Amino acid sequence: MLRTRELNERIVEIYWPHTAPFGQRVPEAPVLRQNAGGQAEFVSAIARVRAQRAPEAATSWQGRLAAPKRCEVLERTVDWKLIEMPLPRLPKMGAESVDFIYEIKWNEAIAKAVIERHVGGDSAAFDDRMYLRPGVGEYLLQLHGLLRALIRSLPRRQPRRPSGGDEEAGGHTLGHSDACAR
Repeated sequence: MLRTRELNERIVEIYWPHTAPFGQRVPEAPVLRQNAGGQAEFVSAIARVRAQRAPEAATSWQGRLAAPKRCEVLERTVDWKLIEMPLPRLPKMGAESVDFIYEIKWNEAIAKAVIERHVGGDSAAFDDRMYLRPGVGEYLLQLHGLLRALIRSLPRRQPRRPSGGDEEAGGHTLGHSDACAR
């Protein structure tokens, strides 16, 4: 069993480094985009907190030390986005929901007001628990080697440079992540 709060804390931790401005020498350097259709709301929220309240923080825990109240608001925002978007939609196969990885007690029709009551202390308002299906943890561990090999086999793509020059990518690359190599 996993709570959405635990998941959102990990997401903020993982995405924090990805919100560093691309090309440190350019004042208006953009943040690398997560996808072509538009930046994910939680990535934008992390980038705003980092830029406004904790620009020197290299990790999310440093950000929490620099701006604890703002990071608490950030984590509530990420929690809502997880509850609203990916968690109820990931187990869908066509129009049917198939709980093959986890089971949750809500769907995509959940109202933000319900979550706000829950965050405000009304524990009966919402059940934020995710129940992993039996064996899922073991299956994911078994997939790790396959996914790692697949990701490592992808060609490395150099990120596009900001217009105007050869600024450094600040350690960012697309198509490969050292985090996947662990």
